[in-house]
Amino acid sequence: MKKFFYFAFAALLCCTMTACGDDDGGVGNPSDIIGEWSIVKEVYVEDGETDIDDEYAYGEYVWGFNEDGTGYIKEDGYVYENFTYRVSGNTLFMSEDGYEGSAVIKQLTASSLVLYEEEYDEEYDCMIQATIYFERYE
Repeated sequence: MKKFFYFAFAALLCCTMTACGDDDGGVGNPSDIIGEWSIVKEVYVEDGETDIDDEYAYGEYVWGFNEDGTGYIKEDGYVYENFTYRVSGNTLFMSEDGYEGSAVIKQLTASSLVLYEEEYDEEYDCMIQATIYFERYE
């Protein structure tokens, strides 16, 4: 399974974390997040080493955000995870089964979404940073 599910979603929803870093997110209208977003690339920095995963097929992994604050994640067209969300400033808060996580919205336009999160990994004693790039899925 893609590294995305190990870090980005598991860390985001399965343990409480606070996103750190530059707060100058390019957030236009927060309601622009409504709709479906296809992951196109992930960039991870772990213990100083960078790993880029840009081998996603369009629509392979899609995050959907509904107007009512609910959302879902689809893999190859099938919903396998549901969540609730809210946007406050340049921060996206998502929760699932009582766990809440957050990510900084680095960019949000009508066609592009970029999320950033950072977490200290106690097991490996290092910082892990993830930047996830999405494009509007239609």
